[in-house]
Amino acid sequence: MARLAQWLLLETLLLNQRNHSIKTLKQSLGSSGRLDAEFYQEKYERAEAQLKKHGFVLLEDICSHINYGSVPTSPYCGRDEGIPYIKGLNLKNLSISGRLDCIKDTQKLASKFFTQKNDIIISQMGTVGDVGVVSQEQEGYIFASFTIRVRLKDPHFNPFYIALYIQDIAKNWYLQRHIAQASVRQNTDLPTIRKLYIPKIPTPIQENIAKHLQNSFTLRAQAKEALERAKMQLEHALNLGGGGETFV
Repeated sequence: MARLAQWLLLETLLLNQRNHSIKTLKQSLGSSGRLDAEFYQEKYERAEAQLKKHGFVLLEDICSHINYGSVPTSPYCGRDEGIPYIKGLNLKNLSISGRLDCIKDTQKLASKFFTQKNDIIISQMGTVGDVGVVSQEQEGYIFASFTIRVRLKDPHFNPFYIALYIQDIAKNWYLQRHIAQASVRQNTDLPTIRKLYIPKIPTPIQENIAKHLQNSFTLRAQAKEALERAKMQLEHALNLGGGGETFV
């Protein structure tokens, strides 16, 4: 289902991911003043032109919030003591998963550090561009300082479409181009995220993408539950001891 959503997005945007001619450093000096030749490669310019031909908006124009998360307010603690804390490593396959540490003493944190359903959390450092969409069960969580939260305000844009676009297309064709060059670890920043261009595609296609992704989340959860049941059955059988026939 997730693969169907990816193909649908790529088919809609008709992105041809070929490598193109490489420019020299002299050509790279341009008007921006950046010295790195990578920024000026023709492949990025062609990809941008292809994506923008559908019409586009800037992410900041369709959002009510784009902001960094909070630093931990306490040492990590148990789930019964604190609030789950979303880090970059928890952003996998457009969802928020894995073991979540918790923090407490969060009473004085501003509301902008707490999640709402359909917020998009973006990894800002290291695994730049990995994305997760907040589910209803994950409302009220806190997201970490090395992540960026995007909250849409425009009903014409589906959060699952935006999330898939960021992770599968913008990550390679926009974020990689604008990656911070002076840092030891790759990172992006708020100005870059705010100026991310979002292609306008028809609402029915966005909804179809969202449907495929949500179906994939359901199937993944069911598979995980089935695996856990199988493990429990195996453990139960081993605890009871052997004694059965051996199959060759």
